[in-house]
Amino acid sequence: MTGLDVIDLGSIVLTPRLVTDDLSVMHMHLKAGANSGLHRHTRERETFYVLSGPLHFLLDGIEQVAQAGEVVSLPAHVLHRFWNPGPHDAEAVLMLNPGDLAYYFVRLRQLLQEKAAPDLLARLNEEYGLDFSGR
Repeated sequence: MTGLDVIDLGSIVLTPRLVTDDLSVMHMHLKAGANSGLHRHTRERETFYVLSGPLHFLLDGIEQVAQAGEVVSLPAHVLHRFWNPGPHDAEAVLMLNPGDLAYYFVRLRQLLQEKAAPDLLARLNEEYGLDFSGR
């Protein structure tokens, strides 16, 4: 699949550095105000290495703030969100295991550009094991 150069999702920009079946490593740029929304992954473990921040995380209802140089690791199935309250942009290295979620972001970018119907976005989330229901 193509499109793994820069994945601009608006307030979050991802630049894949390594994508394999087992691991994806991406540079993540979060504009001030960026927010992932509350969600959980049914397959992936996520690890964030904060380059500049801070970055805020809500992990199973507990808020955590990570500064530059700190690591936040999330196992699969943890209800979470991350955000950059600003006023400055933040950056992190995002590592995903397994690594195929990088392709989710490529497809999400395409659907957002096409202003796709919500049911298409829901199907994409389901295909990649993402749950944005907040439960």
